[in-house]
Amino acid sequence: MGTLTSSPIDAEVTGLDTNGGTLPTRTLNFTPKSTKPWGEQCQTAITASLLLDAHGLRQS
Repeated sequence: MGTLTSSPIDAEVTGLDTNGGTLPTRTLNFTPKSTKPWGEQCQTAITASLLLDAHGLRQS
């Protein structure tokens, strides 16, 4: 993955179930979260995380 910015990301997730079977490919377009945890005069923190579970793929 390249440099993380606050621009939207197209994510594609694949995987295996507990029996080794292939899970369906899931896709999601999401925007990373930007915060200023140390105040407006300090740097911006950018985070991006996804969760894949029984409910599907979503931003966490």
